[in-house]
Amino acid sequence: MQVFDDIEALLDAGEASTALKEVLALVHQFGRGSSVLAGAIDDLIIDLSTLSLARMLARKRLLKIKLLAPRQSVGAAS
Repeated sequence: MQVFDDIEALLDAGEASTALKEVLALVHQFGRGSSVLAGAIDDLIIDLSTLSLARMLARKRLLKIKLLAPRQSVGAAS
């Protein structure tokens, strides 16, 4: 089905927050269906939310390191 190809492309795209919004719209096409399907959809949404949060936190921590690291020690460590 095309919807699965679209979701896989969003997952591979790299921007989790954008993918999350679009995946939510795509999985809405399935309706709630069985409880097993609903659980699988919920798991996917939780994973995408976690990925989005982890990327945001990693970017902030990297920025903190950039701000705290002395310029000369960064070059010496390379």
